[in-house]
Amino acid sequence: MTTLEKTMYERAEQQFRSAETMDAGSEDCTKATNIANCTVDRLNELRKIRLEEAKLEHERAKLKAEERDRLVKNIMTGVTFGVGVLVTIWANIDSKKFEGAFTHTTSAGRQSESKLLSLMDRVKV
Repeated sequence: MTTLEKTMYERAEQQFRSAETMDAGSEDCTKATNIANCTVDRLNELRKIRLEEAKLEHERAKLKAEERDRLVKNIMTGVTFGVGVLVTIWANIDSKKFEGAFTHTTSAGRQSESKLLSLMDRVKV
C-alpha cells in the first residue's frame, strides 16, 4: 500500500468513526458518511488504475519477449539456410576438383550439383 492509499484509507476510517458518534440520519452524519464513501470509491479507483498499469507492464514484457524469440527464430532460420547453401557449394566444388572434369561420375557429385541447381532455381540468383 502506497502512502497515498494509506492516507486515503485513514481518512475514510476517520470519517466512518466520526459518523458513528453522530446521531443516525442527521445532516452531519450523512455528510461524514458521504465523504467516507467518496474516499473509499476513489481508493478503489486508484487500486484499479494501479492494477491496470501492472497488467500493461506485464503485457509489454510479454510482447518484448515474443519479439526477441521471433528474432532468434529468424536468425536460426537464416543460419540454417546459409550453412546448407555453403555445404552444397563446397560439396560441388570439392566434387569437381576430385573428378577433374566438369562432368560428375559419382552419385555424390551428381546429387550436389542437382541440389545446387535446385537451390539456385528457388532463390533466383
